[in-house]
Amino acid sequence: MLPHSGLSKPEWDELKSLQKKQKVERDCAVEIDRESRTAAYERYFERKPDDYSGHNFAKWSDAGKYLGRQFYELLAEERFDEEQFAGSAFLKRPATANAPAISLADSRYKPKVVTWINLVSTPNPSQEFTQHLVKSLESAWDKRSGGNGTTEWLWDKKEFSARLSFEPVAAEGPFLGLVINSK
Repeated sequence: MLPHSGLSKPEWDELKSLQKKQKVERDCAVEIDRESRTAAYERYFERKPDDYSGHNFAKWSDAGKYLGRQFYELLAEERFDEEQFAGSAFLKRPATANAPAISLADSRYKPKVVTWINLVSTPNPSQEFTQHLVKSLESAWDKRSGGNGTTEWLWDKKEFSARLSFEPVAAEGPFLGLVINSK
């Protein structure tokens, strides 16, 4: 018997084998469901589904409007959840089908005043999504001032600096993150 398991070595090996087979079966069922939904979407809408056509990319570049604003003003105008972490206050709102998740933070020098903004895409953004987002940001903020143009884009404006980055490793899958800092 293996310690703390109550199973003998052959029973333990059989359990692990069954668990592997169950995982393969679940993965197959998920893929079949995804393919079925994609086919149904294509039949109904007569086009392939994408992650960018209904997305409001202006939400990303417009987020700079929060910089310098008091938390109480924002809470009176919009819905945010308020949180505290490591001495900072945050206003947060989850992603929707057409807008990114957003976090607004203060600093110890300016309590309850937005000095930092973080926007996050839904997991696994397509290349087309990334291209549309970069084009939208460049349209609003002019051409980027730095970054490699494939996984990082930088803007240095008079009022703020911004960094868009593709994060390839995350629990729910790769994502795009945009951090905007006030100057």
